[in-house]
Order: sequence, then structure tokens, then C-alpha cells
Amino acid sequence: MLRLNVGCGSDLKEGWINLDFYNASGVDVIHNLNELPYPFKDNTFDEILCLHVIEHLNPQEHIELFKELHRIPKQGAVITVKVPHFSTVIAKSHFTHYKLFGFRTLDVICDNLPGTEKYLIGYFDELFKEIHFDKAKKVCRLFSIDHYEKLISYLFPATEIEVKLRVKK
Repeated sequence: MLRLNVGCGSDLKEGWINLDFYNASGVDVIHNLNELPYPFKDNTFDEILCLHVIEHLNPQEHIELFKELHRIPKQGAVITVKVPHFSTVIAKSHFTHYKLFGFRTLDVICDNLPGTEKYLIGYFDELFKEIHFDKAKKVCRLFSIDHYEKLISYLFPATEIEVKLRVKK
């Protein structure tokens, strides 16, 4: 089972191929993550992690990035994406964060979610999506996600959004 940890930074995973831009100790493959294609063959990976990396990449290339994240895994592979929620201070204040993400940002690439314009069709289904909080989780859960993001997200900021995608080929 081959697994890829994209933009690993110092979060090296044993048993995974750790991919990053920086030539740090333990990084298996060094590659500029804004340069596509990535140095892997088609249909290579069973699982891919993108933990707090996509917000650092060129937002004009996000559709191309997800096409690449579709090319390199096998059919049925799971891709886990974690990004900071737009309401958290770090999302807006980190020098290298180029894009803010809301709960429904990645809906445009998931076939199995109705009611939204699709930018990629036939690439992914969403398996799981959750918004994470440090504090005030119980208060925030009293609202629908849409009301939370529109009305109280800056009073009770979320920390991150986690999405699991299943690759379709």
C-alpha cells in the first residue's frame, strides 16, 4: 500500500512517501508543489494526505492541483484534505496563506453533492466533511453550517475543515 504525504513539512509519516518543497531531514521527495505534474506515475497511491498545505499553494492553480491529485492515486483511493477555516486568525494572518476556505469550498469538485456548480466532473466523491473547533463547539452546533459561517463564525472561530475525498476513475 503506497501512501503520499503532500507538503509534509516537519510532519513526517513513517511508512509514507513524504513530499515537500523544502530539503528537510526525512523528506523523501523534494519538489516545488506549485509545479505540476508531480514526479509520480499515474495510479500510484492508495491514500494521499494534504494536511494544511493547499492554502499555501497558488490559488489560480487549485483546479489543476486537484486534477493532479486525481491523476496520481488509484481508483478508489482516499484523499484527506485539512485546511484552516476562514474564521481562524491563522488563516488570514499567516504570510504564506493565499486562499481562505469555508465549509463548502471543495463542494465544486465533488460529484455526489447537489446544488453547486461543478468545476471537475467525474473526479471525486466526498466521503466525509467536518468543521473543527477549539472552543464553543456546542454553541456553534446549534446553527446550521450556513448560518454559522454567515452569522457567528468570527465570534466563535473554527480551527480547520477536514474533507475526505474518494477518487473516481
